[in-house]
Amino acid sequence: MKIAELLWPRRCLNCGTAIREAWLCDECLELIRPRMSTLRVQKGFNEISCNVLALNAYGDGWKKSMEDYKFRSAYRLSEGFGYLAAITLREFADIETYDIITFVPMTRKKVRARGYNQAMKLAESVAKELSLPCEMLLDKVKDNRTQHTLSRKERQKNVIGVYGTINENIKDKKIILIDDIITTGATLRECCSVLLEAGALEVTCLCMAYEERKHNAES
Repeated sequence: MKIAELLWPRRCLNCGTAIREAWLCDECLELIRPRMSTLRVQKGFNEISCNVLALNAYGDGWKKSMEDYKFRSAYRLSEGFGYLAAITLREFADIETYDIITFVPMTRKKVRARGYNQAMKLAESVAKELSLPCEMLLDKVKDNRTQHTLSRKERQKNVIGVYGTINENIKDKKIILIDDIITTGATLRECCSVLLEAGALEVTCLCMAYEERKHNAES
């Protein structure tokens, strides 16, 4: 065992118990509840369904780990979340058919304030595990109000026109879109719509957590 592992042992992402391997202790591994759902996404005058895989419910210890990762600079956790997300996605999708992994962008101002884009780091980690390229395909072209402060209806309106494409490597590609947490699905729906309008063949969303009471991607 490395000296660093003795001084700062790896801890279970869910309960915090010191562990030597993987990223979840055996007990917490049994508690993981992946959820597959769909988003109805607008492409021109048509409506297309995009699959959404969320790794676990956003509660108990998982919530603490996600908040540490997102708000307290615990970006090292992206390695663990990425590993778990990658092995879970392999159970639900044929990875070999996908071309690119991308992520929900933040404004440059917010990236500077936080120091990193948590979705980007997750995407890089997942891409490494799946041996797929990770590319920035979207940009946040204007700032908007923070989503978690808004009602469901307000969230839908709050993301309209917020995202645009900045990469030509989209047409006819099957894309995995990464975000941290899904609540109403408004952000993912808008990002998927932008990618499909730009010519993407298919978009599958992958999130680390879903809010159990609010999550309803089909609405």
